[in-house]
This record gives sequence, structure tokens and C-alpha cells, in this order.
Amino acid sequence: MFPAPARLAWLDTLRGPAALAVTMHHAGWTFIPGVWAEVDRRIDLGSWGVFVFFLVSGYIIPASLERRGDLRAFWAGRAFRLLPLLLAACCLALLLTAAGVLPLPPGLGERPWPVVALGNVTMLQELVNLPALISVTWTLSYEMAFYLMSVALFAVRQAHRSAGIALGLAAAAVPLGLLLPKATIGGRADLVAVLLGLAVVAAIAVTVLASEGARTVAAVAGGLLGLALVVLGSRGGTWQGMIILATMFAGTAVYRAEQGTISWRAAGSRSRWCWAAGSRPRTIPPGRRRSCWRSRRPGWRTRCAAGRSRSGCRGSG
Repeated sequence: MFPAPARLAWLDTLRGPAALAVTMHHAGWTFIPGVWAEVDRRIDLGSWGVFVFFLVSGYIIPASLERRGDLRAFWAGRAFRLLPLLLAACCLALLLTAAGVLPLPPGLGERPWPVVALGNVTMLQELVNLPALISVTWTLSYEMAFYLMSVALFAVRQAHRSAGIALGLAAAAVPLGLLLPKATIGGRADLVAVLLGLAVVAAIAVTVLASEGARTVAAVAGGLLGLALVVLGSRGGTWQGMIILATMFAGTAVYRAEQGTISWRAAGSRSRWCWAAGSRPRTIPPGRRRSCWRSRRPGWRTRCAAGRSRSGCRGSG
């Protein structure tokens, strides 16, 4: 069963400061950009907050899956939780853009509208190189990839291996990042973006609607597709995408430790591997920072997330 609210107090302890950090990040760049640029050079609060939320998602999603025990119920719950607000926010953003209140999102006029709509509604725009109607929704693309992978593991009864997966993703991040420093899915590949988006929709639909055997095959295919999208399509590079996934699976390892499936020591060691892999220096183009919270020093943001994971381990053990 899902842990009682009292046992999740440490999650709220993380989410509160993380939400405040993200709010400060946006307010700083909006109202005092000169001052905030100096602050951001020393500590990237926005990236810290986002990565804490990734860690928390890694904890909550497997708990939700196992509480429901049904893939159909899980995807229905995700759809009803995310899509109404996402659609409302996108429509509002488009209305404000049409009214001249907001600027046109970068690249929006250069791609076919139906393709852009598909990418944003499926929450895959960051991984198929499509313009985002709302820039900060880039995080949802990685959330979707994590959902697909979590569902695949649940379908084949391998969800308990999350700690090892976090370790594997972190270990693979550096070599893959060196081999694939930028997204392979690039340019204006509209047909590729459409096919990938429809493939994800098809995998989810079959998982929800088909019989058990076909459901398992579709879930596994969706999980592999989610991983491939992160490896080949991460706009910030493969290294960054793999570290994001490793951070979420480190959050899952914390959940496993709390449930007694693995030891707290194992969960902590996986987080330290995420920290080590995330310490490799990397330069992110400055123009990307305000729109998606990405730091010039990604090792800092990952250290923060992994450190919070270890703090959560100690607090709950």
C-alpha cells in the first residue's frame, strides 16, 4: 500500500524549498535579471528545485503504480491529472501570445501546427525537437519517458531493480554523453517527430486496451521507446537526459528502501553514483538557461539532488 501521509513528511520538506527555489529563479530573471545573474553564477536555485522534483517523482510514481496494481488505472490517472491542466495552460499561453502579452515561443512559426500540437499534448516536445508552447514544460518530457520505463518494469515484474537501473544509467551517462553530445533527433524532422509521438500513443493505448499478453509487449516496447527518446532526443544532450533518468530512479530506490525491498545503504550508494556521474563538467549554451533552468554547472544540480536523496534516506531510515 501507499505509505501513510505521516511517513511522507520528508517529501514535503523537500518540495517546499524546491518550489520556493523555482519561484525565486523565475522572479529573479524577470524582475532583477542583473542581480540574479550574479546569484545564478554561484548557485543555480532553479536547477536545484527541478532536480529535487525529479527525485520526488521517482519516489511517487512506483508507489502510485503499485497502489493501483493496474496499468490501465495508472495511465488513466496520469491522463486525468496532467492533461486538463496542460491543455488549459497551453490554450491560455496561446491566447496571451495572440493578444501580444507574451512573445511567440521560439521556433513556433517554423514547424507545422499539427506536429507542434502532437508533440506538446503527448509531452514529448523536448525529446523530438519540437517547440514548446510553454518553455518550462520541458520537464514533462522526461517525466513521460520515466512513466514509460516504470510501466515496462512493472509489466515484467522487474520494478524492484530500480536501484540497479539508477546505477546503470548514471554509469552510462558519461560515455554516452561523449559519444552523443547533442540530440540525434534534430533539425526539422517533422515526419520523425510525428511517427515517434504516434508510436508512444499506440504503446500506451495497447497497454490500456489490449489483453494481458499484448499489454505486456506494448508496455515493454513503450519503455524501450522512452529510453531511446532520452538517449537520442535530449535537447540538452544525452549526458543530461541520462542523469535526469538516473535521478528519478534514485528516487525510486529511496522508495524501495522505505518499503524494505532494498537497504538504505544500497539506496544511498546509488545516489552517490548519480552524484559522481553528474560531476562531469559540461557547458550548456547560455540561451537555454532561462527557459529550462539548465545550469552551466550540471554537476552542481545533480549533487544537490543526490545529496537530498541521501538526506531523505537518513531521515527516514
